[in-house]
Amino acid sequence: EQSSDEFDFKKFEEEEKSLEADLKNTQEEIDLKKDNLNKLNLEEEKKRSKLFALQKDMQEMQMEINELNSKLQNIKISSTRYETKLEDLEIEIREELGGLGEVKNYKNEVEEFDLDERRAKVLNIKKQLEQIGGIDPQIEEEYNSTKERFDFLSGQISDFTNTVDSLTKIIRELDLTIKAKFDKEFKVIAGKFEDYFKILFNGGKAKIIKVMDEEMGEEDKSKEKKEEDQKNEAPALQDLKKIKFLQKHNATGLAGIEIQATPPGKKIGSVSMLSGGERALTAIALICAIISSNPSPFVVLDEVDAALDEANSERLAKILDELSQKTQFIVITHNRASMRRANILYGVTMGDDGVSKLLSVKLDDVGSVEKF
Repeated sequence: EQSSDEFDFKKFEEEEKSLEADLKNTQEEIDLKKDNLNKLNLEEEKKRSKLFALQKDMQEMQMEINELNSKLQNIKISSTRYETKLEDLEIEIREELGGLGEVKNYKNEVEEFDLDERRAKVLNIKKQLEQIGGIDPQIEEEYNSTKERFDFLSGQISDFTNTVDSLTKIIRELDLTIKAKFDKEFKVIAGKFEDYFKILFNGGKAKIIKVMDEEMGEEDKSKEKKEEDQKNEAPALQDLKKIKFLQKHNATGLAGIEIQATPPGKKIGSVSMLSGGERALTAIALICAIISSNPSPFVVLDEVDAALDEANSERLAKILDELSQKTQFIVITHNRASMRRANILYGVTMGDDGVSKLLSVKLDDVGSVEKF
């Protein structure tokens, strides 16, 4: 009998060592997957930061473009005023002298002329010029200064236009990436939502539907017409419309989502026709689906099962137990089903002295003690 007991004990030790080795390998795999998940989350956060920075730069450039357009408009007004004044002077000179070409032809045709008469005419013209007041010498200087400023601003606008085109290209690439990832994650969330809904309601069917912006469809239909019209517009106006379009529409073109839920034994499909408890369960199913697709470091649930009965609470606790492999839950509850699934319980109690005390219990340790 003693030899038989020793043999069983050795076998038990070998099995224990084998289980410890398997547990160690499993833990290493979990740590590796957690590292990969953290890397993916970090890359996603970098892309979001880059997108926010690009949007901020685009807004600043839009403000600078508006300011430059305002200055350019003032310069154009001043230039038009000077051109109008110059045209008036040319018209007046033509009316008085008949034009420079006429004077040249007259000089070639007439070889002899009266000098006194010419001098008198020159004096008369000088008097007329004195009455007109002549041309201010500063006008030419101001015109050159304005032209130099105009050329500089034109170069700046060209640089800003190229920058806006580059940013627009980057934004479009980001939009395509965001849309692809969004569609992929939306499909996963929709599938998980239906699964969790069936678990919580013990049957039925539910789905979430994307509601697209109606204006996007209309713009797609008239896209060719708009492109043809844009060819005749000024480049600055085209850039302005591009920026407004990007500000108006998001990357996915999504205006919202519609939830269709049909509990077992009912024919309704709209969420508005569900009872308060059914709406709460539907919302819990959607939140659990989102957590399952994109888990947070931890999630706080404040008495989400307060209005649920024992059966529904047990189903919710089962889902939370499944999701606890992906994230950490902090659940505030009075429900026994949720407490049974927890790893650690924290309770607040008050003694005879009226002072609140915090108690904590690790259920895993309690289970091991009971087994021992």
